[in-house]
Amino acid sequence: MNKINLAFIGCGFVAQQCHLPCYVSLDYVNIHTLCDPIADLRDKLANQYAAKFQYNSHEEIKNIEDIDAFIVTLPRKLSFHVLKYLIKFRKPIFTEKPLCLDTKNALILKDLAIKYSTYLKIGYMKSHDNSINHLKEIINDSYMTNQKIKLINAYSFMGDSYCSPFGDFKGKDSPKINFKEESLPDWLDSNNFYGYEQFINVFSHITHIIEDIFKKDINIISCKVNEYGEGIILSEINGIPLSLSLCRGEQNKWEEGIDIKFNKKIISIKFAAPFLRNIPATIYINEGTEFNRNIEIRPTWSWAFKNQAIDFCKKVNDGHFDYSELNQAIRQIEFAEKIFKNYIN
Repeated sequence: MNKINLAFIGCGFVAQQCHLPCYVSLDYVNIHTLCDPIADLRDKLANQYAAKFQYNSHEEIKNIEDIDAFIVTLPRKLSFHVLKYLIKFRKPIFTEKPLCLDTKNALILKDLAIKYSTYLKIGYMKSHDNSINHLKEIINDSYMTNQKIKLINAYSFMGDSYCSPFGDFKGKDSPKINFKEESLPDWLDSNNFYGYEQFINVFSHITHIIEDIFKKDINIISCKVNEYGEGIILSEINGIPLSLSLCRGEQNKWEEGIDIKFNKKIISIKFAAPFLRNIPATIYINEGTEFNRNIEIRPTWSWAFKNQAIDFCKKVNDGHFDYSELNQAIRQIEFAEKIFKNYIN
C-alpha cells in the first residue's frame, strides 16, 4: 500500500470511537487533516493523531492536492452539502450512512460522482463483517445441493447500541455552526421527521445487508408499522418471502439478525451491537432429518469497521471501483421513502 493522507470532516463520537482508531491502526495511513468547528476538541485529536493541519470547516482546506481521500462523519443533515462540495475534487470519499435524506439529493450526488469520476463509499459496515462472506458461501453450497430457500425472517431490535464506551473527547467550546442543512423530503409530514430519520439511520442496516447477501432488491408487499416505521414489513426478494420485524427500545440490549429457512436446514446470522469491538457476527446452522445437528460458526475476533477501512484504503490505492455500492445505498433511501409515503398515516 502507498501512504494515504486522510482528511477527516467531523470529529465527533463516531469518528473517535470507530473510524479514527481503525484508520490510524493501518501503517499506510496518515491522519493529515482534521476539520471540526469545535477548536478544543480538534486540538486534542490533532495532538493524539499527529494531524498536521486543522480547519473549522471543509471549505477552509487549502492543501487539497496533498489529501488522498476524505472521511466524512457528520450529523445526517449536514452530509449532503458537504459531499456536494467535496466530490468536485475527484478524491475518494467515505461517508457514514445514510448517504443523505432524500432520493432526489442522492441522485444529485450520484450524477456528480459520475461526472467527476469520484468514488463514494457509504458506511454500511455489516457488509465487511467476516461472517458475511462465509454466509454467502454456505447459501451457495445449499443451492448447489438443490436446497431452495423457502422463507427469510429478518429482525432489528435497537436498544442501546453504544455499549457505554469511553475514551472520546468532548469539546468545551460551543460555537455557532453555520453549515447548510439538508431538508427532509417535502412530502414528509413534520410529525414523522424523527421517525423517518431514525428509520433511515438504524433500520437501513438490515435491509442493506439482506440486499448485499442476495444481490437483489427487496420488494415491499404490505406493512403494519407505526409513525417510527416500527412493526412488520412483508416483502419478497428474488421471489422468496421475506418478513422484516423492526423495533426500537431503551434496554441495554441489541438483537439483529436473519433466519434463512430451507426445507432441511435453518441458517441464522446474529449481529453484535455495532460499537462492540472485535465481535463479528455468529452463524448458526440447524439441520437434519433423522438426526438433528447444530453448528455454531464465528470467525476469529475482528471488527467490521476496521475491515471497512481496509477495503476503502485498498480502493483508494488501486483506483478500481464502480458505482454498485452507491446504487445500493440509494436503494435504502428509496426503501424508507416507500414505507413513509405509503404505509404511515
